[in-house]
Amino acid sequence: DLLQFLYFIEEPTDKANMATWSSEPSAYAKLILHAMRYPSQSILGYLIGETVKNGGESTLHVSDVVPIGHTNVQLQPNNEVGLAIAGEVAKEDGKRVIGIYYAPQSIEDRATSFPHFIEKIMSTINDQSSKQPTVAIQIVNSRVTASGKECPLKFFDGQELKGGRTIESGCFKILSKGEALAYSDFAPLLEAQIKGGLISNLVDFETHLDNPRLDFTNASITKVF
Repeated sequence: DLLQFLYFIEEPTDKANMATWSSEPSAYAKLILHAMRYPSQSILGYLIGETVKNGGESTLHVSDVVPIGHTNVQLQPNNEVGLAIAGEVAKEDGKRVIGIYYAPQSIEDRATSFPHFIEKIMSTINDQSSKQPTVAIQIVNSRVTASGKECPLKFFDGQELKGGRTIESGCFKILSKGEALAYSDFAPLLEAQIKGGLISNLVDFETHLDNPRLDFTNASITKVF
């Protein structure tokens, strides 16, 4: 793998209660590619992973994402089917669905909360998670660029989504072969792949339904990273 882990770290006022998220770089890449492929449409996908405990600290690790759709993402039947599919993908890898990612349709949308249908999906995920940590990620469209100069993600505590507990990401920490890399070092790697046309490889489940030969797990993108 090009990179081993991509870490998202909250920087709250109370350092003693720091919450930590991590992600495989391929999972992060798929999320960003999904947003870039459909820049004028709402997108939705599920986060697959597990809770990793190291001493007294817990890390919510995103091992993969399942891009679900880019049109009519608010429709409940589609979301229920998508969640079931993501659950099967997670189960095959011994993981669970740990959250959701969503981007609103308008590039100017800077909402600080999620629409009601996202809250309903997260409620189902929380029920399935048996009180384990979950996370909801909102993609800030205006920040999604090939150069990736700034973090385009906003984190929400999945267990307290209705309360609007927003958690801005403080930084990225990337480990490549045990060596820490800054987000500014990771961004050019993703940018090079985007300029090389990788974005056209991204397939969500909606597209897969139109053409079942296309792989919505995006194994080809996983191999790149």
